Amino acid sequence: MAEGQSILDNSLVMQKVAEYVANKKILILDQSGTTRSQLSKLLQELGANRDNIFNLRYPGEAKAIVAQENISIVLSEFEVDGVPSLPLFEKVMQNFSDRDRTLILVTKNAAQSTVAQAMEEEVDSYILKPFVYNYIKESLVKTFFAKEHPSSTQKRIFEARQKILEKNWDEAQPIVNELLKGGAKAPAIAYYLQGSICLGKDQVSEAKSFFQNALKVQKAHFKSLNALYDIYYREEDYENALAMIEVIRQMLPLSPKKLEQLFVIYRKLEKPLEALKITEDYKDLDEKHKSLVFTAIDTLLYVGKTFVNEDRLDLAHDAFLTAIGFSGFDFDVIAQIVMHLVDNNKEKMAEFLLSKTKTEDRASEEFMVLDFKVNCLTAGDNYIFSRGKDLIKLNVADAIVYEKYIEINIKREKITLVEQSLTDAKKKFSEHKEVWDELEVLTSTLKKKLVLKARQEAEGKRTQERLADAS
Repeated sequence: MAEGQSILDNSLVMQKVAEYVANKKILILDQSGTTRSQLSKLLQELGANRDNIFNLRYPGEAKAIVAQENISIVLSEFEVDGVPSLPLFEKVMQNFSDRDRTLILVTKNAAQSTVAQAMEEEVDSYILKPFVYNYIKESLVKTFFAKEHPSSTQKRIFEARQKILEKNWDEAQPIVNELLKGGAKAPAIAYYLQGSICLGKDQVSEAKSFFQNALKVQKAHFKSLNALYDIYYREEDYENALAMIEVIRQMLPLSPKKLEQLFVIYRKLEKPLEALKITEDYKDLDEKHKSLVFTAIDTLLYVGKTFVNEDRLDLAHDAFLTAIGFSGFDFDVIAQIVMHLVDNNKEKMAEFLLSKTKTEDRASEEFMVLDFKVNCLTAGDNYIFSRGKDLIKLNVADAIVYEKYIEINIKREKITLVEQSLTDAKKKFSEHKEVWDELEVLTSTLKKKLVLKARQEAEGKRTQERLADAS
């Protein structure tokens, strides 16, 4: 090509590009109808079949089309309705090899472009809005032509990556050695590939060193960040894992798996406030697998309990209420929270969170018992006596109900009720032997007191009778 000549004037290049796009199915995802129209027109000028171009506005539709059609070319806005396009790219990557797919990000600013550049291997190129028509056309031509005629370096990268994918470490090594010949000027991908070989051979320490070198070449090399993060997380080096994932999170929203791991990291490092903050990321996810839901709820319970212990009740309230919401108002989760609050004498919060119980759960035996425990904190002796008696009659009382009921009867010196309920409690809840033994001592003391009291009353009565006879 003559110096200064546009690649668009090279008929051979344009022919090769037309051959590349002719039979491929193409997805355009962008919020702007004008952008979609411009890109569609441009692709048709390059040789794409209009019937093979899918112009979409919504991420959900795009996801469905990728699943249904053999989409191999994607031009997507960096983020649509708050949903990043990288997960969409990953679906295409699973179905097509490097040379058969083309993934292009449409970015709005330099920050997004920087992220796009860091996605080495995931993204083939990016185009910046607002469009300059011929510039974008030239960019697309160069991208498609490079797929048909990759540079010698790119060919070696493809080859090395394939060998590594096949776990042919020894065959991949000489190719990667060639890529590393540039020393400090070697591309970040070369260090990443060498790290992958070391990792494949269980040379973890060496792998970390190469991934770190990749980050020296390209500060936010996405694959190296992820590789280092995965190693640190497996090693339970949570401090370093956190350092890596915080950079990853600045670039893109976390996947469900990584978000679950971040909940774990914050718990392990005792960072309850940070764990509470990332619940916003959780809410933004379209799909939440069971393991993530369980981990999020479990972490929020830890967060809430931590804040209760620190007497930061507003934060505890937020954590517990969020956990209840994440669980779909599961009664077991509510019960666990309420009992912790009861044990810590936080009756107002306990009463409020118990009120979140679903209507269909309010008739359960478990709810009746939990409601009794909450009200015991504020309702007074009469409530404990009457409601405890009802629950025992209904045969739904647990050990704590019996304990409270026995204690109030000891206080009221109702020895018959004490002995009856204590005998019953011992049979039903023998595992609480220490509690019953303590109450047995109190019962014995009460009996002695009542015997002495009866004797004193009898003696007083006899004295009164003698005095009456004498008079």
